[in-house]
Amino acid sequence: MDTLSAQRGLRPLLVAEIASSFALAVQAMAIPWLVLTNGGSATDVGVVMTAGLAPAIVLGIPLGGLVERVGARRWMIGSDVVSVALVAAIVTLAEAAALPLWALAALVFLLGSLRTPYMGSQQELLSKLVGDREGLLARATSILQGANRTSLLLGPPIAGVLVTAMGAAPTLLVTIATLIVVIAILRLAVPRETRQVTAARPRLLDGLRELRRDRLVSSWISASTFSEAAYQALFVAIPILTVHRYDATAAAAGVLTGAFGGGAVAGSFAAMALASRVRSVRLALAGKFLQALTFVGLILAVPLWGAVALIAALGIANGLTNGPSSAVMIPRLGERHRGNALTAAATIIMSGGAVGSAAAGPALDHTSAEALFTVAAILMGVSCALYVRGAVLASRGGTPPASEGSWDRPDSETDRVESAAGPA
Repeated sequence: MDTLSAQRGLRPLLVAEIASSFALAVQAMAIPWLVLTNGGSATDVGVVMTAGLAPAIVLGIPLGGLVERVGARRWMIGSDVVSVALVAAIVTLAEAAALPLWALAALVFLLGSLRTPYMGSQQELLSKLVGDREGLLARATSILQGANRTSLLLGPPIAGVLVTAMGAAPTLLVTIATLIVVIAILRLAVPRETRQVTAARPRLLDGLRELRRDRLVSSWISASTFSEAAYQALFVAIPILTVHRYDATAAAAGVLTGAFGGGAVAGSFAAMALASRVRSVRLALAGKFLQALTFVGLILAVPLWGAVALIAALGIANGLTNGPSSAVMIPRLGERHRGNALTAAATIIMSGGAVGSAAAGPALDHTSAEALFTVAAILMGVSCALYVRGAVLASRGGTPPASEGSWDRPDSETDRVESAAGPA
């Protein structure tokens, strides 16, 4: 049945994604303000935000093999349990005035180490629930992106108001409560995925090999690495610009970040509506071109309302790109190593984000916002060119072997399929 409503477990997964993304959005807004309100500089904010992205470089690929062995759903539940404990530690230490910058960075590093495999697990679980048909997967991934961006629309403004009203540390209690709800949904309402278990242990570089095997996938992952660097530089700049350029409060920073979320929701649902009529490759390319153009507009020293409009347009472009691009890439990955490969992809992409985040804070301390956005626009232009390159290479090279099933056959007679009718 080619309808999303018929896919068991999809709706609870989407609800869990909305709640999880909301928790992350609140956390992402509260932690930089925790640094700033304790006398930290733009560089200090960059250090802490980079600490959350650095695990993508250090731990992402090794953890991909662990996710392949544990299973996507179990990893997501375990990650959320550990995240509750880590955020609770931040709140407790901050309220006791016993949270130096290095300790906050360390706790944020541990939180970040869970996030990259979590992202890969979400995509793998989604593909298990809806299958590999491009049109159906494009609609499902666009809905997932829309759910994620809905939280970016609601989370930052709510977090900004809460931070202004009661402080950054108490606001993180919202993250804790929301993650507890996510754990309950995943545990009780999302079915355990059918997954292949083999006697052979996953190898460290299995995910990377799977990504390199396909020319479109490898080119688009490289493109997303450049664009993630540009995006993370922008997100570091938002609270700094709010204070120094617009002389505004955390609530205004929340509106700016929320504008991106609102645009991304619109773009995601536009992609979902167009998925049955326009090829996913074309939608992804159109969104990428719009992203590049919008970053050029950010170079201009626009007033606050202009910045809100540009960031909203950037969100629309992002929404048009992400769902369709995932629908193109996921079926091109062999099912055996798909979870590992998706975690490796998230690792590579977030590594670019870590570089952008690390560079943005010091750059804003020593140069202008216009210079920072010029570099970001160049990075996005490179990303756009790599998207075009990947699409052209794929059109010349045809469909990879994995789509025909040759990578999905068991390696030995000890392989078996593990399935359950309901949650574990």
